[in-house]
Amino acid sequence: MGGKYGDLIRQARQQENQNTSKPDNQKISEPTELETIKPNNQNTSKPDSQKPTEPTERKTRKPDNQQTNKQDNQKKISEPEVNLCVKVPRSLRQHWAAEAKRKGTTMTAVIIEALTAKFGKPDSD
Repeated sequence: MGGKYGDLIRQARQQENQNTSKPDNQKISEPTELETIKPNNQNTSKPDSQKPTEPTERKTRKPDNQQTNKQDNQKKISEPEVNLCVKVPRSLRQHWAAEAKRKGTTMTAVIIEALTAKFGKPDSD
């Protein structure tokens, strides 16, 4: 660096290096009394409601009346599922979705049941 600012920076760095000692030579001082004094009204412990607790093992289970497709999937692991798209009027879809929810089933389960009842399953099963 050149010029008056370069000289000033160089001098500052030299003074910095002279004022600091190497980390190996530094002594670790014990905390002073001022650093360890805490106000009497300062509560450092957490209330019982915030203390960490041991995690408990919880298993969730589905209600008995709720059907899932996972049961069918476990039987037919080798066959992938595909989408079946049917265009219906919105009002009918909303009504069917509400009824399925009210009865605790899914529209997918109802559609599969209706198609199976109407056409049956393939002979390979």
